Amino acid sequence: MDSNHITDVFHFSREQADEQYNPILWTRRLPKDDLLPAHIEFTRLGSETYRRSLGDHLSSAPFGEGDTAGTMDVYRPANVSDDAPIVVYIHGGWWQWFSKEQFGCLAKPFNEQGYAVVMPGYRLAQEWDNGAPMESILAQMESAVAAVLEDAVERGAPAVHLIGHSAGGHLVAMLHRTDWAALGVSAAAQDKLRSVFSLAGLFDIRPLVRSYVNDAIGMSPISADRVSPFLLPVSEGAERCPLHLILPEFDTPEFFRQTKAYQEVLLRAGQECRLHVVADRDHLDLIERLPTEDDELTSYLLEHMARAEVLHTSRRWIASFNAGDIDACVGGYTKDAKLSAKPVGTVQGCDRVEAFWRDFVSETSATDLVYDNVRLEVDAPTRVRLAANWRMNVGRGVITKELWVRQSDGAWRLEEDHFEIQERW
Repeated sequence: MDSNHITDVFHFSREQADEQYNPILWTRRLPKDDLLPAHIEFTRLGSETYRRSLGDHLSSAPFGEGDTAGTMDVYRPANVSDDAPIVVYIHGGWWQWFSKEQFGCLAKPFNEQGYAVVMPGYRLAQEWDNGAPMESILAQMESAVAAVLEDAVERGAPAVHLIGHSAGGHLVAMLHRTDWAALGVSAAAQDKLRSVFSLAGLFDIRPLVRSYVNDAIGMSPISADRVSPFLLPVSEGAERCPLHLILPEFDTPEFFRQTKAYQEVLLRAGQECRLHVVADRDHLDLIERLPTEDDELTSYLLEHMARAEVLHTSRRWIASFNAGDIDACVGGYTKDAKLSAKPVGTVQGCDRVEAFWRDFVSETSATDLVYDNVRLEVDAPTRVRLAANWRMNVGRGVITKELWVRQSDGAWRLEEDHFEIQERW
């Protein structure tokens, strides 16, 4: 797609830009003048209550140096282990409003599922006096996420997920494209990033330059170019974690158009990018309902976080098998795991699973294992079923069910492993 498509086709006046980039005007609940004050009060009260309830389990951690230095709040209640998977949440507010403390209540549903939650703060756009506030905020968030990724390695945390809303949705989309190696992030730390979720984000910032949003920011057209994910070159075949673009049903036409256009860019480059619309939501209650029981968006986030984690774990199991590392393969099973291999037989218990694989590899010299047509079904945020076709140098068959279960430390292990050998050669 032509990178100038948006501004070539849409020449908004100031009045048009203000309308198209003001989500409050498109809500279908409350008087419009009441919406933002109600949102601020709702999230403030919920966050104050949840933050107080954590006591010593809410802490602060520094990140970055110099201009990129800042602090992040770490939500790690008693049920969340030190090596638990991590959710990083970046708040919105058109880069000029709100704070990390304002949205502490959004940590609750992830804490309840065993995730640690980290909320980095950033200096608001009007607080920068270097002529590049947008680039500076992005650099600050890159420092924060780099610190989280490296900390995940030190703690042994199996995964890191990024979530951002509105302006935060834009920032996580930019972070999805960050060259972490160029920032000195280790390969092991880069490998921790599993998925990115942009909630009601924007991807071409240029139309905002002549809107009310820019009155306080003072962003130049050059800056808008630099911080627009839509304008960044996309390398075909580049391996990146899945990106989820999530919209409320009642957002502005421009939010919808931009989101669809950006998804098209990534899909053309062969990158995994999903678009999901949450019914009966507007720009603000999209996140207000996250802490409520059985929330559609919360369920979507947890399901796809689990899918990403299991896929990564499965791929590592396959790599260990092909490297002949049976110890690592056996370590991927629970203590009482059940393995059923038709027509060979069934074994149960880690010792018998280990004996099965050692005998199988010793007798067949099996290697070059590949899974095709992988299907995942998420029974719960902690239980995922995998099915696939498999092939290797000595035969082929089907996996009817691998039941992956997340353990208390956040690691996924096989509780059941059912497969069939259909052909040997």
